[in-house]
Amino acid sequence: DTNTDDDDADADAALLLKKVDEILQNNIPDLDSFIQSAYQKIDQLHFADLELCSSFASEFSSQQQRSYEQIPNYSFIQTTDTTSTNPKPSLLALQTNDIHQPILNQSSIDTIIHAAESIWFKDNNNEDDNKNNNLINATTATSATSKSRFTYQRRGNYEAHLVDLANIENGKNNKNGIYQIMNETLLKRVYPMVRKAFQSDIPDINELEFCIYDSLIIRYNSSEAMLLPSSSSSSSSSLQQHQQQRCNNDNRTNNYDEQIQQRQRRRQFMGAGQPLHRDKSIVSVNIMLNSDNEFEGGGTFFENQMRVVKVSELEIYDVDEYNDDTSANRRYAMHKRLKPLKPTGIGQAVAHLSSQRHAGTGTTKGCRDILVLFLTAKKKKDENRLINMKSDNQSIIQNYNAPTMERAARLKVNARGHAARTCTTKEEEILHRMAYLRLTIENTPFDGEAWHYLGMALRDYAKKNTNSDVFHSCIKCLERALILSPCDGRLCNNIGLTYETLFNCANNNKISNEKDDSEANFHTAYEQAFVTKYFTRSQ
Repeated sequence: DTNTDDDDADADAALLLKKVDEILQNNIPDLDSFIQSAYQKIDQLHFADLELCSSFASEFSSQQQRSYEQIPNYSFIQTTDTTSTNPKPSLLALQTNDIHQPILNQSSIDTIIHAAESIWFKDNNNEDDNKNNNLINATTATSATSKSRFTYQRRGNYEAHLVDLANIENGKNNKNGIYQIMNETLLKRVYPMVRKAFQSDIPDINELEFCIYDSLIIRYNSSEAMLLPSSSSSSSSSLQQHQQQRCNNDNRTNNYDEQIQQRQRRRQFMGAGQPLHRDKSIVSVNIMLNSDNEFEGGGTFFENQMRVVKVSELEIYDVDEYNDDTSANRRYAMHKRLKPLKPTGIGQAVAHLSSQRHAGTGTTKGCRDILVLFLTAKKKKDENRLINMKSDNQSIIQNYNAPTMERAARLKVNARGHAARTCTTKEEEILHRMAYLRLTIENTPFDGEAWHYLGMALRDYAKKNTNSDVFHSCIKCLERALILSPCDGRLCNNIGLTYETLFNCANNNKISNEKDDSEANFHTAYEQAFVTKYFTRSQ
């Protein structure tokens, strides 16, 4: 019975969290004050970010424009965990597919691309110069623009913040400019679509007013991404000299040369893209700005797409069998099942919860242009309070709560950093990290990554105190994380690490009766981690 299984899992999770609470209550003085302080720090970060949301229109800033909502047609993309005994559909994303009502029309796209290229390309009247030499790389282009938590700086990637482009073109006074284009797009199409589509997926959504924290125009340039670094490059040369000296000292020169060659071959194969990551907003919207006839590859690969695949189906091929016809056919069938998602056409979008772990699949030919919008939100009921209390900033912060999903994401991301900055001992650092992650789960109980990180904090605590019971609580945390995030190769690896640590403690007679099971378990977990990571990287 599915409901019975779910009830049992929830009961086990509650019991596990009770054990974590006991550890925290016994070791953190005045735990209630610590929790209140942690929430206040997180809410203060959110409040500071609201200033950045004022660049473009928030959801309810214009009732007149909202009365002309033009929500495009869209469809949901779901996946089902076929490895589970009780398979359930899981939402990956939505794709707009309305040819008569794209998110952005061609005229608006042309305006945005023209503005971005004015930053990406230097002013140069010499027509004989190679156009590629005029490209400003992502790091240089961004250094003169907004500072943002969102960045996609990688070889072959070019980015520009939309608000900076809007300001360059005479700001809000330009009636045909980027501010007007984006405000109309947000109010008429993006905000209404996101509210309707994710109504059941965002806690406290009815209390929220969506706004744009950041927006990036990104160009994935495959030609540049696949170029090998120049040997004459001063930075590359100095790095190579340093590494060469280190390798000479260790008699490993040949190994270093081989590593350099491997990195270069990998770069040529991967193209321009992004590794697996999560965005720290609530919803991410990815809009296609050029035709897919202009590039090959690209798209968004979601880690949870692998829910449809059993680990036993993921195969690793050596060089001799990789081009074998049978192996090639199996690989083609598997990759077809796990094809990255792309918008259906120019001006169309893919939107997803920002907490979904995803990657930008490499663009291997041509250039791919996209606009990514990062939506956060503010509490509607607090709007008057924010206006009336501007003279008392501290009071505003104390009375303002961040949206649940963002609060949880910030707690999770800041757990390790907070502990490192404020703690004086290793044990205190572990306990503070554990507390932040416990609060994350309090806000988002089904966040597999939060359970994963909580398990690793328990592992560190168990290692320091050589405590068998805490080791087992750690393993149960990681096992729950694996139910919620079954495709995370890092997680499988850390389960293996934990069992191996337990095995080593038993082997050294620090913990009794753990040796045999631990050895078998860590071998199994490592094998699963290796296969999952290999296949994810091949996408």
